Amino acid sequence: FHLLDNLRYAVRITRENRNLGRLMVVNVAVGALTSMLQFYTLYWREAGTMTAGSLVLATVVQVFWQSLSSSILGRVADRRGNRIIIYRLLWVEATIPLFALALGGWEPFRGHWLWYLGVYALVGFRFPLFQLLVNYLLEIVPQKDHATALGAVNTVQLLTAPAPVLFGGLARWLGYPAAFVAGAAIGIYGCLTARALEEVRVTDQPKITP
Repeated sequence: FHLLDNLRYAVRITRENRNLGRLMVVNVAVGALTSMLQFYTLYWREAGTMTAGSLVLATVVQVFWQSLSSSILGRVADRRGNRIIIYRLLWVEATIPLFALALGGWEPFRGHWLWYLGVYALVGFRFPLFQLLVNYLLEIVPQKDHATALGAVNTVQLLTAPAPVLFGGLARWLGYPAAFVAGAAIGIYGCLTARALEEVRVTDQPKITP
């Protein structure tokens, strides 16, 4: 299978394609934030407002917004380009930890569990982000390199494997606010990186001279 040759080739196409390199950074940020999903439920439980019924309702809310956004944002991305939708969904992803912190720990939101359903609505709303990242990768990489590029992106995401342990350590030693703020900072860095991505549907169009 020529593993070393494939790795060298993946490194080369990443160096030659700035968008691919930036996309890898974005994927790492998204992977790290995805590992925080379990902490939102734990934080809600420690706030003392979660019950078995409210958790079921939260799951329903998440799935509803996930289905709604998937059916709408895919069409919007087809018309306006994947990059702009990725950028905006990344901001949603980056602010979810802050919303969780506010809705689960501050008055008057902490007084009733219904407020915290907003966190699960945002988690569901940003769900199409994963597919849009793949769609954008297929746009910026030649067809012959699709498999290599997808493999490289998935391999880089292994860097996020320790993220749950690190966030858990922060939550234990410094409290959930420290973990959530750290997650938000990672998300914002991903947003700034995504802002530099090029919209290939625009930049690759041939110029028409009168």
